[in-house]
Amino acid sequence: MMVGAQGASSPLAFLLKALPPVEFAAAYGSGVFKQFGSAAVSKSTKVIDYILAVEDAERWHAENARLNPRHYSSLARVLGGERTARLADGAGLGVHFNPYVQVEGKLCKYGVVSTRRLARDLEQWDHLYLAGRLHKPVRRLAATPAIERAMRINFRSAICA
Repeated sequence: MMVGAQGASSPLAFLLKALPPVEFAAAYGSGVFKQFGSAAVSKSTKVIDYILAVEDAERWHAENARLNPRHYSSLARVLGGERTARLADGAGLGVHFNPYVQVEGKLCKYGVVSTRRLARDLEQWDHLYLAGRLHKPVRRLAATPAIERAMRINFRSAICA
């Protein structure tokens, strides 16, 4: 299920309308869920965090960098979308985050990972970074059947660990 401008009807789907289509989207954190001790932070300063999975991260970042160049750091703009994705995949955990992005007057941070890499972390806990994040409360906006299956494996593994 690809979600783009036609996307999900959730009030949190506003970000997806500004981006190329994605295969998986989940929102999380204090900008989505009320959290104990966060009352001192005003609602207007809370960041809405997202994890997005795409079939081809290099192509997705190349397209998104053309559509939304201000979402990327100056280094990522110089590298270009394809190299940014390759760097995240080769030197990091496979996810590239664009922080402090303003969309429709709301502050967002979104991380983009390939569906292959996300499924592998959910099923095998390669790094447990995304799998661990998805153990916590998230608001799912879109998911393919393969990612839904990997999420169930991740939950079962967490319960049995």
